[in-house]
Amino acid sequence: MLSCKDTTRLASDAMDRELPFWQRTQLRLHLMMCKHCARYVDQLQKLRVFAGDYDASVGDEEPQGGLDEEAKGRLERALKAKLESPPGNQEDPA
Repeated sequence: MLSCKDTTRLASDAMDRELPFWQRTQLRLHLMMCKHCARYVDQLQKLRVFAGDYDASVGDEEPQGGLDEEAKGRLERALKAKLESPPGNQEDPA
């Protein structure tokens, strides 16, 4: 029988390629008996779906929006204050 460590590796591999019959069988048997690995595989599958959905929604477009002018000004002032302060006096101006 597979160890949990081997099962997690095989489960990950199964998402990228088709496993040979014997490995698929071992994986399924372990997942039927081990609720922790079954939960891990379920979470791994959901993560892959969510990441795919996110990737598809982002595409190659330029990001929209960004920082507003007020936020840019605050960042610029904070950076200038940080650069103008003497070394060793690293107070957070915010």
